[in-house]
Amino acid sequence: MTFKNFCAVFLLTFFNGFAQSNGQYEFFGALKLNGNDKEIISYRIVFEENKGVVSGFSITDLGGEHETKNKIVGTYDKKKKWLTFRESTIVYTKSKITRNSFCYVNFSGSVVLAGKNPKLDDKFQGLFPDKSKCIDGTIQMIGAKKIIQTVKRVEKKIKNSKRVDEATKEKYNPIKMMDSLASNTLRAKQNLKVFTKDNTITVEIKDSGVEDGDRINLYINGKVILSDYTVKIAPKVVKITLDQAETDITIEALNEGESAPNTADVILRDSQNEIKTISKLKKGNSTIVTIIKE
Repeated sequence: MTFKNFCAVFLLTFFNGFAQSNGQYEFFGALKLNGNDKEIISYRIVFEENKGVVSGFSITDLGGEHETKNKIVGTYDKKKKWLTFRESTIVYTKSKITRNSFCYVNFSGSVVLAGKNPKLDDKFQGLFPDKSKCIDGTIQMIGAKKIIQTVKRVEKKIKNSKRVDEATKEKYNPIKMMDSLASNTLRAKQNLKVFTKDNTITVEIKDSGVEDGDRINLYINGKVILSDYTVKIAPKVVKITLDQAETDITIEALNEGESAPNTADVILRDSQNEIKTISKLKKGNSTIVTIIKE
């Protein structure tokens, strides 16, 4: 698959809807790594620019087994249209590799932020935490506003097509597919690792839509905190004291309610971050969030 075709498929399946405004920008696309295999990794950045100072986050490998969210910091020169940013801190990761093995993106190049076709297309340098080189490549991205317009056109064509039955239209609705795939989803036997400097963290659990009787058990380091709890629209908030280097939060599905699978919005908050996730589990399955105290 060519990079152009990959981006077309990727952008139509992973984007979650965001328009640039008031100094806020979002780009969507991929990292194309140097080397013999020319590996391509999905990539998204969201940031604010205020008086030349850039701050925001990046997400690598969206929906994949190595999905990772990093804070980004940098600068932007409006006159020269020159953007510089680097990934600075891991917020969360689903990868099994050790933290010191992560390769952080460092970018500096000419960027078109405004206009009809905002884009980001230039080389980046990859550095380990100790600043030694890992792998370099190219960032190729386009602005979110352009993607929204494209997706809406595709959705309209599908909706008006007489060759596609209504069930298929509903199943492959581009907007719903994007919302689903762009979510930070917690799945069975998966371990999401969240990093914090705080001594406490809160976990909020709620139903994201119509209450359908989904029941869960919630464990903290193996101890039952919520037993046979029915997930409701009204949020249930649990405050957790982090008195260990690592704290495991386990969510176990006891049934699949009226509409499979068992789902719950799980929102983790500390003083610096709010991480929104959704658990999607079959009956008897569980997923783990590990809070790592820095």
